[in-house]
Amino acid sequence: MKSFNVLILAIFFGSAFLFFSCNNLSRGKAKKVILSKIKKDDLAIKFDIGYYTGRIEKKQKTTRKGNLNELIEKGYVTLDEDNKHISLTNKISPFTSRINMTGGATLKISVAKFKDIKVTGIRGGDNNASVEYQKIYELNSLGKEINYNENLVFNESMSLHKYDDGWR
Repeated sequence: MKSFNVLILAIFFGSAFLFFSCNNLSRGKAKKVILSKIKKDDLAIKFDIGYYTGRIEKKQKTTRKGNLNELIEKGYVTLDEDNKHISLTNKISPFTSRINMTGGATLKISVAKFKDIKVTGIRGGDNNASVEYQKIYELNSLGKEINYNENLVFNESMSLHKYDDGWR
């Protein structure tokens, strides 16, 4: 009878440990939550080209000059006679999206697609946690062709809170 009581106690404490430890935020759980929260727009690396009144400006804030030169050399865009504006060719259409804004628009050119995330750290208590992770991308065919060699791994963080039904 004594061994039966010890077995019951062992099962009780083992079950309680498993029940309470399931609510801890593991790297796997954190990864699932983060993946569910990543916006669709964040799933590609895109650089911007200013687009105003139907003409695309050569001077961009976020596009490195080398990327633009590669696009011109590979036939994705052409430089207009004024040397300030570029025109798109049909070859680049699958990689572009236009974002309308007040006073003009921005043309986004995708050079890499989202591959995965890697959780690099979790800090916090029982109900709140800060998760540090790396967002990892891989070059698409355009990125490879124009030798896009900028960063493909980005360090980010996200605050998560534990609710009755899990972490969000």
